[in-house]
Amino acid sequence: RVLRASPTLARLAVTGNNVGTALVGPVLANALPDATKLVSLRLAACRLDDAQASQLAYGVKDASSLRELHLEHNAFGATGIKHLLLTGVLGRKSGQTLWTLTLRDQRPSLRRCDVRDAAQAVSLQRDDPE
Repeated sequence: RVLRASPTLARLAVTGNNVGTALVGPVLANALPDATKLVSLRLAACRLDDAQASQLAYGVKDASSLRELHLEHNAFGATGIKHLLLTGVLGRKSGQTLWTLTLRDQRPSLRRCDVRDAAQAVSLQRDDPE
């Protein structure tokens, strides 16, 4: 509702709230493309997990003005991060680059090999989209 009611909103921070599925589900995913001026979205420490990462990725993909996405201190695993990267970042149209994606301090902690495997899968997908 905030995004649709404030079409000139450039930055939105919903940090430290237990929004989980209430906000990130279809509500945020559907509202992001309508937020034509939104440049920065901060959803840090909102108890988001892989299911919300999947839904969020589709909204991020279509949010043409979004340049910064801060998702630190959540509960994304390798699956959620891979979906965010493949759909939310690489799925964006040309000229709609996401400049900043912050994912540090996920709980439970990601192992270095989880991050490496997710990045490798994204790299393979980018090089061979079939």
